[in-house]
Amino acid sequence: MDAPKYPPPLDPVVANAVDRLDAGLRELFEERAGIREHDGRMDRPLAEALALIDVPAQYPAALTGLTVLQLE
Repeated sequence: MDAPKYPPPLDPVVANAVDRLDAGLRELFEERAGIREHDGRMDRPLAEALALIDVPAQYPAALTGLTVLQLE
């Protein structure tokens, strides 16, 4: 059976982090983002960013080795 194909996250920082997730954690991310977007009526980029926070909250080692720095 082929793995599901998900659209890439809109924010490049989120997309980079999501690319590091295994199939199970990616599914968790997509589920959380979808719930936030649909039920919470959030814009997709915000829903995806908050869903990305949910993943290591449940599985702390999910994003081990990821370094992010953003300056504005």
